[in-house]
Amino acid sequence: MQLPELLDALGVTDPDGDLTAHWEESLATLPLDAPAFLRPERISEWREFCRMSPELDGVLHEVARVIDGDPHLRAFAWHLYRRLYVHVESGGFSDWPSLDRRLPDAPDAVYLLVCLAAVPGTLKAHAHLGVPLNPQALCRWKCFTRQLRRLDRQAGGDHQVAGVLAGACWPDACSTWAVRS
Repeated sequence: MQLPELLDALGVTDPDGDLTAHWEESLATLPLDAPAFLRPERISEWREFCRMSPELDGVLHEVARVIDGDPHLRAFAWHLYRRLYVHVESGGFSDWPSLDRRLPDAPDAVYLLVCLAAVPGTLKAHAHLGVPLNPQALCRWKCFTRQLRRLDRQAGGDHQVAGVLAGACWPDACSTWAVRS
């Protein structure tokens, strides 16, 4: 699959060529089975670790099922994952497109699923360094969900994941970063 074919199938554009870097390598390493970030048991485990509401599970599990069942969405999600965790020099995905044509009820949920995949590495790094995790260390997750909601509002959306996130994250911790409806 070529990147232009993928973008066309997803109904998105890449005017600046931001998605091109490392595409061939991502495609060559695409696993045959569902990546961990698309497995319901991992999603629930990582969501719980991040102290996000269990209400998210239904939406995230369904989106993960849809992504895993669609070769274009799956390749896009895997490329996103590799760009974030393998090719960190590529930067984040703040300018990556919304998938509102393919995932109309939760177009940006793929980004949350991929972000949740940072949990194992975070745990491993903290254990290796002997540094305990505390609620303040998790504030970066909260910032991501806040940004997701802001982007959703800017796009005029009222999508299920963004709506659930309004009250889902860290009810007791990181009050400075509280997500408000």
